[in-house]
Amino acid sequence: MKISGSTALGDGGGVWADGPLNLTLCEVSGRTAGGKGGGVYFTTTSNQFSRINNLTTITTNTANSGTDATPGAGIYWEGTAADQFGCNVGVNPNSISGNTSASTKMDCAYGTTPT
Repeated sequence: MKISGSTALGDGGGVWADGPLNLTLCEVSGRTAGGKGGGVYFTTTSNQFSRINNLTTITTNTANSGTDATPGAGIYWEGTAADQFGCNVGVNPNSISGNTSASTKMDCAYGTTPT
């Protein structure tokens, strides 16, 4: 599946998922989010498992939240601190590249939701 071009006003320019996410053999490119996750934005709750297969490419996406240093132009994953161990983003580092934001964490970033 190819997801390319266009803009989302909020988070998740290409894919926005509230729950487990599995991407295999996908291309997410040229997307822009007004918030986090120019290419992919997803959230998890306890005991959920997400995977982005190493045959998926996430390139040339942009995350922009005005003057804020918005992280995760390629992928942004959000969950509680405990969820960080339940998520496996198994990707080839070369398949997530060329994503831009004002943050130093341009290609892949995660955050925690207050509990």
